[in-house]
Amino acid sequence: MKKLFALLLACSAITAFASTSISTTTVSGHWDLAGSPYLINNNIQVDASTSLAIDPGVEVIFQGSYRLSVTGILYAVGTSAMPISFHVNDTTGWWDDHSTAGGWQGIYYNRYTGSGPDTSILKYCNIYESKIDSATGLYASGRSITLRRGLSLVNCNIYNNKGLYSNLIMSVPTLATAVIEISNCNIYNNNYNRALCGLNNFGHGTTYLHNNHFYGNTATEIVAGYAIEFRIENNEFNNNTSQDGTLLLTDASSSTAMNSNGVISGNRIHHNTNYGDGALRCMSGRIDIKNNFIYNNHHTSGACGAVEGGGGINVGHNAATPMDSTFYTIHNNIIANNYSSFHGGAISIFYGHVAITNNQIINNQAPNGGAIYMIDTMPLICKNNIFYGNIHTGNTVATSAILEGLATSTVEFTNNWHQHSSLIDLNGIMGGYVAIGDTNTNINGLTPNMVAPTLTAYYTEDADSADFSLLTTSSCLDKGDITGITIDSLDYYGNLRICGSTIDIGAYEYCNTALNTPTLTQNDLIIYPNPAGSELNITSSASQKDIIITNLLGQELVHQQSNATSVSLNIAPLASGIYLIKVNGTETRKFVKE
Repeated sequence: MKKLFALLLACSAITAFASTSISTTTVSGHWDLAGSPYLINNNIQVDASTSLAIDPGVEVIFQGSYRLSVTGILYAVGTSAMPISFHVNDTTGWWDDHSTAGGWQGIYYNRYTGSGPDTSILKYCNIYESKIDSATGLYASGRSITLRRGLSLVNCNIYNNKGLYSNLIMSVPTLATAVIEISNCNIYNNNYNRALCGLNNFGHGTTYLHNNHFYGNTATEIVAGYAIEFRIENNEFNNNTSQDGTLLLTDASSSTAMNSNGVISGNRIHHNTNYGDGALRCMSGRIDIKNNFIYNNHHTSGACGAVEGGGGINVGHNAATPMDSTFYTIHNNIIANNYSSFHGGAISIFYGHVAITNNQIINNQAPNGGAIYMIDTMPLICKNNIFYGNIHTGNTVATSAILEGLATSTVEFTNNWHQHSSLIDLNGIMGGYVAIGDTNTNINGLTPNMVAPTLTAYYTEDADSADFSLLTTSSCLDKGDITGITIDSLDYYGNLRICGSTIDIGAYEYCNTALNTPTLTQNDLIIYPNPAGSELNITSSASQKDIIITNLLGQELVHQQSNATSVSLNIAPLASGIYLIKVNGTETRKFVKE
């Protein structure tokens, strides 16, 4: 019996440490946990007519500088408890960018040419320790993850990858119907000297980037989109270092009249260091920038060209595209405690039609234009904003102009709250500007009476825990104007956008609510706390029967029915971001999950 037990124990030990060596150039079929880890000894490919399915918990370990190419189907779906891992066996030589030692070449998705539907997906995968150097010809792929087709990357951890003259993720889809989705991923501690994520549609397909966390990365840009139709929503970008901006959306090139068009909404962009441009930079297209919290970003270069600058946002126009094709709506944002060493502490503008409405622009600083700087701008609408504590370096707060720059055609500066006696200082080297609208609607005062704003105009004071919402004593209540501007049904924190006789000035609407205590809102519906942690409470005098939580794409995440007047929902499994809650199909509110 003892010998039998010893034999069984030995067999179980062999099974526990079993591995599968892969030396063929083509792979297909099914990689299960029993055969893990799979040791890759050469470049491998999933051919067009085949597929490879990888089970949860499987490790794919590259034994050298090899690549996985996919022309067929790669279905790699792990779980949160048992993710699939792709990495290298030996990181010796990781420090040497010009050597193949110490990394693997990544995953290359070619255009799909199979006969059936493409079910490829990467979900709950850990992808790390790739190393790319396309400039020296060491690596043919040139990117750690290349997407020449529509694909979903969901709930993945992508970290500790590096590249010289290359990208972590490069998408170049070839079909107009392609959909690229990167969602609920943690992307961190990667180092590339081109765009970390280069999302290049060139008129093909749509890209969705939502509920991801980008942090601790170094690259020319963290996310760059070229000629792209996109939605970038509910992501967090923090503590990244870049040359040309954390987010860069532009057209293809000086010879291609394609535009980037889409929505940048609900993102937290903070504590990033950018050399040449703002944390968010847009260079062409029709882009809606709304409901973002952009704070504590630091622009380091003081010798940039005219098109650069901006501590928080930089928008402009690429001369290759028609002038009237460029239009930016910047509304419902909190832009606080950003710094530019050149110009435009909060926003820098170079050409293009721009509407800046219902923002709170607080305690930003720059040598030129503590709040907004513009050069040769097309018509500008600046309406319903709060300007507080912004400093033009060398001037006192009392004499700093809100808008500074060289020239513009027309400026509508109305219904704003400001503390500076000087509003506009634009040098007319291009013929000056024409002021339109009733500037008497602006409010000048000492404080707009926010709950707990930051106190100093510099990026070193953390705005993360500040509360920029309005007190009941604020002079901004019911002083805005909705004529000729874009407004949403909800404010920055999900309250009804208009609660009084007209819209409030700023990103918040005062509706007799506090963020963390339950008080009545319209129709007697109370949702608190907001922002919420692991629990969200819903109460009213009437019972709630049907409660649905969706993301901003309308995807249902939580559905609960109850006849109680007070309901507590467990939202701990939800990722940090902004969500919609619908009660009985009629009442909709927005809330933030921390």
